[in-house]
Amino acid sequence: MFHPNAFFSPPRWFETPRALIQNCIDALHSWQITHISFQPAQYNALPPEAQPALLHAQSTQKRTRADLTLLDDPAVQLESDVSTLKHELQLMQAELTQSKKLLFQANAERQKFSSALALARDLQDNLQPAGAPKVSGLDVCVRSKPAHEVTGDFYDFRLHGPNELVFTLGDISGKGMAAGLLMTMARKVLRTSLNVLARPTPDAMLDYANRDLYEEFTSTNAFATTFVGQFASERRMLQYANAGHSPVIFRRNAERAQLLLADSAPIGVLPENQSVVRQIYLLPGDTLVVGSDGITDARNEDGEMFGLGRLLQLVDAHVNQSASEIVDAIFQALAAFEAEGAQDDDQTLMVLKGV
Repeated sequence: MFHPNAFFSPPRWFETPRALIQNCIDALHSWQITHISFQPAQYNALPPEAQPALLHAQSTQKRTRADLTLLDDPAVQLESDVSTLKHELQLMQAELTQSKKLLFQANAERQKFSSALALARDLQDNLQPAGAPKVSGLDVCVRSKPAHEVTGDFYDFRLHGPNELVFTLGDISGKGMAAGLLMTMARKVLRTSLNVLARPTPDAMLDYANRDLYEEFTSTNAFATTFVGQFASERRMLQYANAGHSPVIFRRNAERAQLLLADSAPIGVLPENQSVVRQIYLLPGDTLVVGSDGITDARNEDGEMFGLGRLLQLVDAHVNQSASEIVDAIFQALAAFEAEGAQDDDQTLMVLKGV
């Protein structure tokens, strides 16, 4: 076999001009034809009437490699060369046209999908509260940082009477469009429970949502960890129920930060929700932090998780600051810890501070 990159010296029995051979080699090399062979024995074995000039290329299906065989014919004609090369060029042009068509279709589909995701994101942004309502004795801040175009985290604030704030924060299992759709359902059902229940306590709201969403969540193998709180400003009392949600951190003004553990399964796991109402008091200086697991599960370049320990330390370190300053400090610490571009889960944080 003879490689076209090697020095080409035609044998004495090859009468075709050197320039023609070099032109053929240059043209075929530009087509990525990688092997050329001369077979004089095969040519000489043929009868005279079967010894026309022959030049042909055999390509693979992707036409990225070909073998060129030249039978040793002193009368190789340029017309045969051009015909074969033209045929190969036509095939390549046809494949290029088809590839361009497929690429155009793929780009069109991708643009349609991106537009749908952008629309879903805008819808979610419009549904989420712009901020917390003003309630006497309470400083509130919330921030959400989605990992993708749509988020599975949700939060809500509703005034129930002039001096009572009901708030929720939840996280749908999974990611992507499915989590975003289920998030919208869960948030809507929880808000509805506040309007239809005679006594919309946090545990009753979670039970209502679980009964309403259990079938849909089970059929999609999904669930929603959810925290519901109800703050009465006159007594400074906060009642809450926790359906499988973490992290939830409470820090009294003169004590260290501590976890408030869940006491029931997430929404959609069991046919009946078993959450119970618990209560704490948010006195001046006390702080409640409710986040999604995208915060504690964030990882650095070494694969180490941010973890609950760092979050507890941050709450202790910034306890004398406002709710918005605490949120800023935690997200700044996350940005410094997390590997660049490594966020793969939604991060939502709510801080309520007694004032």
